Amino acid sequence: MRRQLMLCLAIPVIACFLVVMALSPGVFAAPAAQEGGQDYIVQSGDSLVKIAGAFYSDASLWPLIVEGTNAKAAEDPTYAKIEYPRLLRIGQKLWIQDPDTIKPHVTFVRPLDGATVSPTFEVVMEAPGLTVEPAGEIHEGAGHMHILVDTDFVEAGEVIPFDEEHLHFGKGQLTTVLTLTPGIHVLNLQFANGGHIALDGEQYRDTITVTVAEATPLTETNQEAGVHFVHPLDGAIVSPTFEVAMAANGLTVEPAGEIHEGAGHMHILVDTDFVEPGEVVPFDEDHLHFGKGQLTTVLTLTPGIHVLHLQFANGGHIALDGEQYRDTITVTVSGEAASPPEPTDEEPGVRFVRPLNGAVVSPSFEVAMQATGLTVEPSGEVHEGAGHMHILVDTDFIEPGEVIPFDQDHLHFGRGQLTTVLTLTPGIHVLNLQFANGGHIALDGEQYHDTITVTVAATNTAGSNNETGVHFVSPLNGATVSPTFEVALQANGLTVEPSGEIHEGAGHMHILVDTAFIEPGEVILFDEHHIHLGHGQLTTTLTLTPGVHLLNLQFANGGHIALDGEQYRDTITVTVAAATPLTSTNDETGVHFVRPLDGVIVSPTFEVAMAANGLTV
Repeated sequence: MRRQLMLCLAIPVIACFLVVMALSPGVFAAPAAQEGGQDYIVQSGDSLVKIAGAFYSDASLWPLIVEGTNAKAAEDPTYAKIEYPRLLRIGQKLWIQDPDTIKPHVTFVRPLDGATVSPTFEVVMEAPGLTVEPAGEIHEGAGHMHILVDTDFVEAGEVIPFDEEHLHFGKGQLTTVLTLTPGIHVLNLQFANGGHIALDGEQYRDTITVTVAEATPLTETNQEAGVHFVHPLDGAIVSPTFEVAMAANGLTVEPAGEIHEGAGHMHILVDTDFVEPGEVVPFDEDHLHFGKGQLTTVLTLTPGIHVLHLQFANGGHIALDGEQYRDTITVTVSGEAASPPEPTDEEPGVRFVRPLNGAVVSPSFEVAMQATGLTVEPSGEVHEGAGHMHILVDTDFIEPGEVIPFDQDHLHFGRGQLTTVLTLTPGIHVLNLQFANGGHIALDGEQYHDTITVTVAATNTAGSNNETGVHFVSPLNGATVSPTFEVALQANGLTVEPSGEIHEGAGHMHILVDTAFIEPGEVILFDEHHIHLGHGQLTTTLTLTPGVHLLNLQFANGGHIALDGEQYRDTITVTVAAATPLTSTNDETGVHFVRPLDGVIVSPTFEVAMAANGLTV
């Protein structure tokens, strides 16, 4: 099925839904039209999505405003280049291109040309005026994307090769995640028809250059015993909600409770000094405890510069003595905080958005919360109808009027966060959601409570699945997944490295989709069923059609030659679910958003699910 201008809504930059200030929408004061378009001055309450909806009657065309404004900014200093689509300034001048003057073309939406990115980063593409569709059939003005990494464009009329420098998006994808080595890389975007034949014309090409920054590996090169931030990098610019990864070399990371030599757990101290050795790390909103042994989390911070201290403490939360138990980074949070939701006719209350009640989840999983008819704000001041969230893990609700404790079973989101990542032990867990005012005092009423039960599945980890060989980490065998889902891989006792050179005990991963393993000694094919991760990636995102799919993981050397032995193979079966409405009552023929719900506050990176009832997608 063809997709005209279908921009993937699951991309982080769609966070441009974030408005400048909370005012009534719908007032657009634009100057008179000029040749090729018109200027627009940003007003309070504007977002790129809202402006695109007003001028183009299609909110998904907001990248055209970015493209037009940035082109103007290159030659006219009265325009400011839009580097962060979610961040607009009141009084900023934008260029609204006349849709009739926009010639069909392909373009990178992000990263921007000249950007500095982490080794693993997301790429978003767009094709205004063209039809993006899966490969297979050839139609006029239609085709799919290819990213050429550090290699020249393919001549018009030639078939684009299937290899690691020529990445095919033959399912019609407009987003992907790349993993590249540190240094400067040239990315060429090339559009081809359904037969993978490069089309003729500059409009079918775009180029950007990115600098991939060095990352701190978990173990290989940072051999000093101690704790470290893995990402973000020191000095990074991050969105208001961002992921943090930590590592501990030469130490045992374990849940709090018992004290063992050389063991403990992590703490992140936000804009506050380290705790003195021998002192207990406090339980409050500036001292975040990861007492279940977590090494990843999601933080939500206000715009501006923040100092993050990483501090290791023993099972009694007592800070250990030595610089090796500390690390520090500074991050700059871009953008503006989200405004409270507008009033709705729904009853005020809080609820879990995901996971759903009864869900089976991996040991580390994302939780999203929602407050309808309430204002979610940071703690500190007490206002009527306002407060912040708490998740109580395997423990009862706090009585109204009581202060919610600060401990590992009572998780405070006192910065106004509505998403987090939990890490729990395998088994059944009860999660209670409780809303409290700015003084952490539990409010009275069932509308301030919600409860779900989740089953945490056991999974392979580097510590427990230590057999030499390759493994799928996630999804689990037999899992039901969404049409677009992340795959994580693991190699124990092997060196994962980019392709190119052949070394003993080293190689890279391949995922074979609905096709058999390649015989040992044979070269793994380059096509859409044989996905090469030749840059040494251990994560990727797949998009598959609904139904049951077989995924074979195969390890090959630097020459893409399959290695001999069962340890170089793993297999899982997944069921890709068709998107379905959130409730069984939405059964009218038509299309629907499944999530997020109308009026929900979302993080800058969020998932959108759609459903079509009585229609064939």
